[in-house]
Amino acid sequence: MSHVGFNEKGNRIRFRYDKKPEFDIDPHGLSHWRLQSYEVLELDPQRVEENPTIVLDSIQNLLKSGKKQILLDLKFIETISSALLGMIVGAHQETSQLGGELILIRAQQAVILVIMKSHLDGILSLSPDIETILARENKA
Repeated sequence: MSHVGFNEKGNRIRFRYDKKPEFDIDPHGLSHWRLQSYEVLELDPQRVEENPTIVLDSIQNLLKSGKKQILLDLKFIETISSALLGMIVGAHQETSQLGGELILIRAQQAVILVIMKSHLDGILSLSPDIETILARENKA
């Protein structure tokens, strides 16, 4: 679900699902879609655990095709290995060198803590949700 809401009494639940526009699967099996000026790459925990290099490869493919605004969706990643974190840092560096932006979105608290303990929170861009990014873009 994209959104879950409750009324004040707590006796009604409302679910909303926002269909992802232009949904696709990249060559590594990761979900990919376009949202306004951003390319969103959703990480699959099983695929990235088996082969963390697919994250860097997928982002490099986006960069080669001229995409420079990339959101890396971590909503399904419960823990993060040093190998995956290294691939994300490498992807961030490559994106920055090409004048692009890589933003990590919807990271779970355990992942955020690892990023902070690794002192990478000053390097990697983090956002709690997509709406925050879109609001920032609409103000610009």
